[in-house]
Amino acid sequence: MPEIYRIHSCGWTRDNLFYPYTTQEGIIEVNAPKDSIMEGIEREIKLFPTGSIDKAKAVIHKQKDNPVFVLMLAGCLASPLVPLLKGMLNENIGIDLFGKTSAGKTSIQTIAMDLIYGLGDMLKTSWSKATPAGIWNTAKAINNLPFIMDDSHRMPEKLYGYPHDLINGKEGQKSTAAENGDWTGKDMNKDAYQGVLLFNGEISIHSVNPNDSAGLYGRVFMINEPPFPMNVGAVYVESLKDEAMSNRGHFACPWIEFIAKSDMEEMKNKIRELDSLFDRSGKDGLFGRLATKAQVLVLCVQMFNQLFQTDLNVDSMVELLTKSMEEQTDNVNVADRQMKIILDTVLEKSNGAQWTPKDCMFIDLNNPHNTFNLLNYSDMDICYKKDDYILIKNSALKELLAKGGYDKFDAVKKQLKSAGYLEDDKPKQLKYPQHEGQAKDDARMYGIKLLYEAFKHLLPQEEATTQG
Repeated sequence: MPEIYRIHSCGWTRDNLFYPYTTQEGIIEVNAPKDSIMEGIEREIKLFPTGSIDKAKAVIHKQKDNPVFVLMLAGCLASPLVPLLKGMLNENIGIDLFGKTSAGKTSIQTIAMDLIYGLGDMLKTSWSKATPAGIWNTAKAINNLPFIMDDSHRMPEKLYGYPHDLINGKEGQKSTAAENGDWTGKDMNKDAYQGVLLFNGEISIHSVNPNDSAGLYGRVFMINEPPFPMNVGAVYVESLKDEAMSNRGHFACPWIEFIAKSDMEEMKNKIRELDSLFDRSGKDGLFGRLATKAQVLVLCVQMFNQLFQTDLNVDSMVELLTKSMEEQTDNVNVADRQMKIILDTVLEKSNGAQWTPKDCMFIDLNNPHNTFNLLNYSDMDICYKKDDYILIKNSALKELLAKGGYDKFDAVKKQLKSAGYLEDDKPKQLKYPQHEGQAKDDARMYGIKLLYEAFKHLLPQEEATTQG
């Protein structure tokens, strides 16, 4: 009698087998509790492949020159590879498709998912309906398969930071805190999910997660492009979805078998051979980290074309990835310079200023020696809360940026927000810790909040150490 191997999730098992596509009946026993994701997958897998592989290829051919489709397909193909590329990839791949100009973002991801794995909607979670436990339960169950995270703009505040944790593949501490405030004692070093995350929404995930925005750059491809050409209507998209659904799941088994038989060191060498596609000369480490992930995606499409005799346009995807990578790195580098101007001014003007008992420092830019008191609090342009934030009056921020050569104020604020430095680019009344004797309603200023976790790497080492 063969030994029974019990599994609780999808993905790679022993002997280079991959549930639910290449595992052997009678050898693998699936733990699938009633109404669980695993039970649904166990049931669904028996319904496909459906239709024919030639019709599935016809759907791919229709979208072969659509770089957004090619990229989503590449993400689906790369997911089983991610856990096998240790040393080259030490975190997951993320692709964020966002923008308000066109519908179809979720559709193009589920079409790609259905064509390859046949499980489009089953591998999708909506942020608006998600819970902390639900996200990680789903991620663990579908491990090594791609994971669609739908409607980023509907993400509740309690889930801020989860995209970053998912890219790392590990539950952060805020993910594992029990409701009574105790820690669950889970191993933070153990991977909970390894694969490719496909985000979508009206705004990018780094805009939704200002505190984790800096950490998402260099880890997630931000794609602000229409998912389908502008002349394509809803009827065409629905027809494409129906065709994919009717001819789904033909590629998963042969694709995974191909990966299982491949030598991973040889695979890594092929990935390195694609270095010339993404020129790193003069680029920073952020670009390089993205380039490695981009090369994995490119190789997957190249191998898929060769294996299945398809004609996906790899060059169009390379152009899209390059544009995304350059925009991300340029945006961060320019925003770094802008943020440095702000910090240099704050540090210069704060020389000699004192911290309050509530770890705040107040600065009057026009009179740096003017110490906060109950008579002049309205003169204060900046409140620096130790290890937390800087509040700066909108008018003061405009003035110091203009002195630094950046006079297009609204555009600069948007760039700073996009890079994760600002909580919001729109000024508003912001509260700060109430000074002794100060009325609660007076402890506020009209301005912008700068986030310490995002800018602390720009502080002089001595200052950052002192603050930390």
